[in-house]
Amino acid sequence: INQKRLIIDTETLGKTKITKQLFEGRDGEKIIINYDYNGKIRNQNNPMPGPFSFEESKDKLKVWPK
Repeated sequence: INQKRLIIDTETLGKTKITKQLFEGRDGEKIIINYDYNGKIRNQNNPMPGPFSFEESKDKLKVWPK
């Protein structure tokens, strides 16, 4: 399914349940999650969900060695 996805940021996350505060950086700056777990920049037009960015099944992820 080709579904349009967005980069996650402070506005997308909304407010926390208990304190009703926005998610922000230590100095109050806006959070933008535009890098994956490995530090690879996400596709800005349609980012892959989850911690790892893959490009159309070309990339592979080795979880543990055999």
